[in-house]
Amino acid sequence: MTQNNNLAYALRNFEPAEQQDKQPRIRQLEKSKAQARPQPKHLGRSLLCIGYIIVLCGALMFAKVQLTEENNAMLSAQSTLEELESESARLELQVEGLSSLKTVEKTATEEYGLVEPDQSQVTCVRVKKDNKVEVADSGKSILDQASAWLEQIKEYILG
Repeated sequence: MTQNNNLAYALRNFEPAEQQDKQPRIRQLEKSKAQARPQPKHLGRSLLCIGYIIVLCGALMFAKVQLTEENNAMLSAQSTLEELESESARLELQVEGLSSLKTVEKTATEEYGLVEPDQSQVTCVRVKKDNKVEVADSGKSILDQASAWLEQIKEYILG
């Protein structure tokens, strides 16, 4: 069995005799101009990559600015649209109010001085035949008829 003891060993006793007397030799090399500044092998590629990254960052920033400007223009257009829609609703209500029969009658009597006819101005007309109204159905809508009319005007003008 081995015993644990607190004895220190002299490590120089375990070195070979040749290495005990040798001092490490340090020699200093002279620096040449070429070695004074080590140049990276791929300096051109590095500069190209850095330039590419800078261009990409610039393009991204430009795109972000454009996007922000377009968003601001869109928000402005949306607010204008909302204003115009509310104006349109207000005008539609005004038109409905002005075209009601009570408003028309009031305007006719107050502004234009019109009065309702009295019994002496009313004449009754008697018809011996049945009173019928016939409307010719051309099969075309009003828009089709208006379109045809505009075409006739165009042909007249152009010859």
